[in-house]
Amino acid sequence: MAKNKKKQKIVDLKSEATHITTDELTNIQKLVNEINQIKMELGNTDLRKHALLHSASTLQEEMNKVQKILNEKYGDVDIDVRDGSIKEKEDVKANS
Repeated sequence: MAKNKKKQKIVDLKSEATHITTDELTNIQKLVNEINQIKMELGNTDLRKHALLHSASTLQEEMNKVQKILNEKYGDVDIDVRDGSIKEKEDVKANS
């Protein structure tokens, strides 16, 4: 029962390789570039979000000022922003 064993040469790529293949390098570079692009787009999105939040805050402050002026001029009323009509608030009517 003698087995005919062929000696196989085992190549240790870890010790002999000095570079990855061109295809592997191209694939890795493509992936890294895509990841970097996504990171840059996320950063731009965060910057845009911050700017929008700042704008919203500024507009809300301006709205509060206008509401205060209108409240002093017309009292505590409801103003229809579609046509500018003034209506007495429902809770004010109930208290009158």
